[in-house]
Amino acid sequence: MKVSEEESLENPDLIWRTENLGGLLRALRSDRGISIARLEELTGVGHSEIHRVETGQTECRIESLVRMSASLGVKPGWILDRTIWSNVSFFHKKILAEPGYKKLLERMGMHNQDLRERLAEPLASASTLAALLLRCSDPVSRAADVEYPHAEWKKRFTAYAAKLGEMEEGVDRAAILSGLLREPARELGNQGLLPEAALKEQIQEAKEAGGKKKGWGWTPWLYQYEGEIKVS
Repeated sequence: MKVSEEESLENPDLIWRTENLGGLLRALRSDRGISIARLEELTGVGHSEIHRVETGQTECRIESLVRMSASLGVKPGWILDRTIWSNVSFFHKKILAEPGYKKLLERMGMHNQDLRERLAEPLASASTLAALLLRCSDPVSRAADVEYPHAEWKKRFTAYAAKLGEMEEGVDRAAILSGLLREPARELGNQGLLPEAALKEQIQEAKEAGGKKKGWGWTPWLYQYEGEIKVS
């Protein structure tokens, strides 16, 4: 499957927030017991620039990111992998309107409108994580950071991340991303990321919880950096 230059540049789901990168840099610096003044000495990046980056007041220059990453003991890619994000609402709307999703519901015997909308939640979460891993420099490491709602999700995303890590040409990832942006549910199936048995278990859990959201949407969102930060 070939992807045109125009298609590869269209990323309507992509979210970038300066404060997310700055917050992770600040957490890393604090975790290592390094003051802003000391980081300035180590990197040559000015005190005021470090402060503005950490508080999300300004974008981080590539040169500054490379210098600070080295002094904090991580790769620039490790930081970027944990600060880029994707819009779950984008995928949720796409899935609900997708012909392939209707076919999935029919195959699973789900005709209730409420179930139709709620089943789209974990699939939108899965699509978001799939898009994130497609953009990661180290998808295997990033996938390992996620708290999955079911062992089957973990198993499948671990295999998916390993496959992405072995891809040499960026065009291969671009082709998968293009398909995911067009028809999320279909592309999840193509990539082996539609565990119907696990989804049925989530449905049962929701029923047992009296219709509450327990067991439905899950959150592989932004990298959590409260407390000690472990770098694999």
